[in-house]
This record gives sequence, structure tokens and C-alpha cells, in this order.
Amino acid sequence: MKKISFLILTLLMFSCTQDDARTFSNDIYPYYKFSTSEENYRLLHLTLNKEIEFKNQNDEIIKFKVVSNELRKLENSSGTFSGGSILNNYYDAQIIKLRSVTDSFEEATLEFKIYKFDNEKVNVSFYFYKWNINSSSQYMQSFNLNLAPTQQMMINSVNYANTLEVNSISLVSIQSNNGYLRNVNKLFYDQRNGLVGFNDLEGKEWRLQQ
Repeated sequence: MKKISFLILTLLMFSCTQDDARTFSNDIYPYYKFSTSEENYRLLHLTLNKEIEFKNQNDEIIKFKVVSNELRKLENSSGTFSGGSILNNYYDAQIIKLRSVTDSFEEATLEFKIYKFDNEKVNVSFYFYKWNINSSSQYMQSFNLNLAPTQQMMINSVNYANTLEVNSISLVSIQSNNGYLRNVNKLFYDQRNGLVGFNDLEGKEWRLQQ
């Protein structure tokens, strides 16, 4: 009788759906959370409806408005040959979306995903409608935030002490389907303040205004 009960229990366990199995054994998957010191990377100063602007040396302005800023617990999964997926771990991600006030078309957004990649690394993936590379994924490019070398950057008497320079490596502008030019090939991202500047292929240097 004990053998029969054990067999029934075993069959029930293996007949669970993938979601059921994940719920049943949730505690076996790693969960990479932001540590206390890493909370500074989350850009909580970018509150809903806040507007930020960037100005170049010709006094031209591009303005953005924050439309969402939220912390999420996400899954990292890998595909299988059968077309399914296997859960590897959970991780924290701060996802921030800004919409251009200057340009009104749908694609005119700036988006950042700041996420705990593993026990040590915090990475950033971003989408910028003016970035000069083609990408079929949601985010155009990624970079490491907490272990990469940084530099000081002075903008309008404000010292951004831990700034990373991110390059697209491309020197070619891209004409979008909407007719706007994607010609930004360099970003300056401060660990505590986020995007503080960017350069385009026309020699214009856009800097955050405080």
C-alpha cells in the first residue's frame, strides 16, 4: 500500500505544468536582489511626470518626461530544443521610461533597465530613439554599471564623479522609417544620476540641464 501511495505522489509531481513546478520549487532558484549600497543605482529621483532637458552648444533643446519608473522582480530563462524554457533565476530590475516632449511620434522614447545580473554585477540596458544602431530587441545596447571604469564629468558647475562613456562603435547615421535621423553614437551615464549627456555625429554635445 505504501508503494502504491508513493507511486501516485510521484506521478502527481511529474504531471505538474511548468508554472506549477516553478511554484512548487520556487526556493531552489537564485534571486539576485539589489543590495543596500546598490539602491543608489535605481534613479529614484526620476519621479513620475518629472521633466529633464538636454541642451547643446547651439542652445537647441531636447526635453523628456518620465512616464514610468518601477521596480520589478523578473525571471531569467533559457530556451530548450523543444521550444520551451527553463527558469534559471529571478532578479531585481528598475525599469524607467521617458517620452520625448520635443518629438511627438510614438518611437521617441528613452528607456533604461537597471538590473542585477548576478551576485556581483549591476547592468544597464537601454533604448534611445536617436541611437545609431539597428536592433530587433526591446533594448538597443547594454553595459556594466558597477564594475566598469568611470570618469569625472563637469556639466554647468555640477561634478558627476562616476560617469561611464558608452559608444555605439558606429560612425553612420540611420534614417528611420518616420523620417527622423538616428545619429547619436555616444552616451554619458552617471552611476547615481543616470544619463547626463550624449553626442551626435554632427558634432553636437547635448548635456543635462539642472
